[in-house]
Amino acid sequence: MRQEIRQLSNEIIDEFFNNVRLPHEIESLGVYDAKEIIQEFLENNEFGLAIDHLEYFIKECNLKLNPSQLSRMDLISEKFK
Repeated sequence: MRQEIRQLSNEIIDEFFNNVRLPHEIESLGVYDAKEIIQEFLENNEFGLAIDHLEYFIKECNLKLNPSQLSRMDLISEKFK
């Protein structure tokens, strides 16, 4: 589970920062250091909080996930319902 969340979050976050300059209005710590926050949750086995923060990042940055990312996100999220 840890590896699945890490891979998906790194992919989404890296894609965002590689393609978009961070607008000043969303230069919040929760967005700017999302990778570190998610990694810390994963290291402490807080998988649900890691998913929650990834969802926050996606919403805050108004991201549209590709079909593969959506599918993987759904599969991971289902494990926590």
